[in-house]
Amino acid sequence: MATKMNLAGQVFNGIEFISFSHLDGNKARIWNCKCYCGKVFTGHQYNVRAGKIKSCGCLRKVKNKENAQKLRKWINTDPEIHKIWTLIKNRCCNKNSKAYKYYGGRGIIICDTWKNNFDEFYNWIRANLGERPDKTYTLDRVDNNSNYEPGNLRWASKSTQAQNSRNTKLNEEKVKEIRESKLSVVKLAKKYNVARSTIYEVINNKAWR
Repeated sequence: MATKMNLAGQVFNGIEFISFSHLDGNKARIWNCKCYCGKVFTGHQYNVRAGKIKSCGCLRKVKNKENAQKLRKWINTDPEIHKIWTLIKNRCCNKNSKAYKYYGGRGIIICDTWKNNFDEFYNWIRANLGERPDKTYTLDRVDNNSNYEPGNLRWASKSTQAQNSRNTKLNEEKVKEIRESKLSVVKLAKKYNVARSTIYEVINNKAWR
């Protein structure tokens, strides 16, 4: 149970405690609070003091409004496709992104037409790939070593993406070595850092035909 104390008049992160309201089902102290925007609301004593509650909800509304304004710049306003477009630009162009080293850091770019124009990106996706099959599908590059550009994107399932990722660890020279090698499947998988199933697929011409 939260410590019983008189917090009336105290301000934390722009939120003022006005008066004690009640104890909730867990005996936590709930206060009447005044947001910096002027609205009065009830808040958990600990969460307000710890900064877990930063407003009456107005900050979230402002953020949603800002996102909506970003979309209004474009004719097409599909939030899911816009999010994908933003993530792609971030991983290809933002050096501070954790994903940058796997994309922009190794030379993967988003073509200028798409980079500077969401509508162009959206229209190409709709015209060439159609609707996203379902939420388990993501936008994937057909050639994992090439760019985000027309002709190199598809809606892919998780299994397809996993296969695509494994194949990037191999190339024609390594595939030839695998097929000519006398090593066991286990040793080949370890040597080339791929799954045993991938080695089987290469040997049996089910992959890299």
